[in-house]
Amino acid sequence: ANIGINASHFSNGSIKKPNYGLNILTGGFGIVYNINHCSTHQTSYTEPLIEKSRWLAVITGGIKETKDSGGSKYGIGSLSVEYSKLFKTLLRYGASFDYMYDGSAFVHFRENSIQYRSRLKASKLGLTLMGEMRLDQLSAFGNLGVYLYNHDKQIDLFYQRVGLRYRLTNSIYTQVALKTHLNVADYIEFGIIYILN
Repeated sequence: ANIGINASHFSNGSIKKPNYGLNILTGGFGIVYNINHCSTHQTSYTEPLIEKSRWLAVITGGIKETKDSGGSKYGIGSLSVEYSKLFKTLLRYGASFDYMYDGSAFVHFRENSIQYRSRLKASKLGLTLMGEMRLDQLSAFGNLGVYLYNHDKQIDLFYQRVGLRYRLTNSIYTQVALKTHLNVADYIEFGIIYILN
């Protein structure tokens, strides 16, 4: 028997406005019974490489639209350094330090009459706690973070990131993730990951 609770979020990740996100919470219960007790053919399987402790360099990028529909699109990007440790066989936990750049911040600066001399004013620094669940080469992860440096006052103090990773080689992953502020989608990011150790 198995039981589970699922949370789903549907949106376009602010690539185009309006972005009416839809959140759905569902539950499920199931029973599994094996009628045929005969032995099945076993195929060879190679267990993927699993590091007990792991350092990652994560580079992501994307675009977002802010304010009204049909407005300009702005580039976003981030560079993160992540450390995690293995917990059990399929789970990891750890932390990351994030540098983020959001070009749409200048729209908020103009609205709030915030002066800036450099485009680096749109930079943000953050620290997150993370968890990851692996299924063969694919894994799902989530981050809960707090901004350490942020001049965009229209952005909440806390942020989240949920997404998927796929291991291409022993040293490289790809990643797609949704960055949010509580239940408000900020943007979708696509990235590449390099294992430092």
